[in-house]
Amino acid sequence: MPGDDFRVMPVPDGSNRGGILSHAGIMMQTGTGDRTSIVERGAFVARKLLNDPPGTPPPLVGELPSTGKAAATMTGAQLVALHRKAPQCASCHNKIDPIGIGLEDLDAVGRFRTVDKRINPNIDKLTRRQRRNVNNLTIEVPLETKGRIQGRRVSGVAEVKRALLSQDQKLAEAYIEALLTMANGRKTGVADKAIVDGIIENARKSDLPALSILVAVLNSDAFKTH
Repeated sequence: MPGDDFRVMPVPDGSNRGGILSHAGIMMQTGTGDRTSIVERGAFVARKLLNDPPGTPPPLVGELPSTGKAAATMTGAQLVALHRKAPQCASCHNKIDPIGIGLEDLDAVGRFRTVDKRINPNIDKLTRRQRRNVNNLTIEVPLETKGRIQGRRVSGVAEVKRALLSQDQKLAEAYIEALLTMANGRKTGVADKAIVDGIIENARKSDLPALSILVAVLNSDAFKTH
């Protein structure tokens, strides 16, 4: 539609769009720019939405392979499985990787996909004539989207969303603590727990609406006396 104004845009029935999990900005922020990152996506959901951040990575953690024929033909789930083989990495990756795998049907900018297109690892061996055919420049790798959130099995972004909606307490806690952190200029702590619990208790009476939570945070003692 023409014009520079913000406006409500209807989402067609059956669309995979909608919500922050398929927002292009979030998807690019949690990827490499040209490829998805299962680890970063899983960490984002755990940290920002479930209020259950992963621990600090141990020192000298090796990077996952990103080049070469093996990396080009392995699925994203197969690649991150390499991290979980290291005992010092497994505890965190066992939690965040299954979440990110569930979002693999979204590409690097949040577009729905059924296969993962990669640069052909043998592109340097193609003749000039072969390179003129764009179909020769990429290969297709199957997607693995079967993941897990809080013990619940999911496959694809639609099921990830449903699983998150069932964790309304955790979502509310994460939202409130993020608002308090932004408002007060400091991370929330044990001293703020009673305020967080009170806001959730009152907001739950009207099904935890985001606007009511925001107003409650602004009226809280933690905000007024910071």
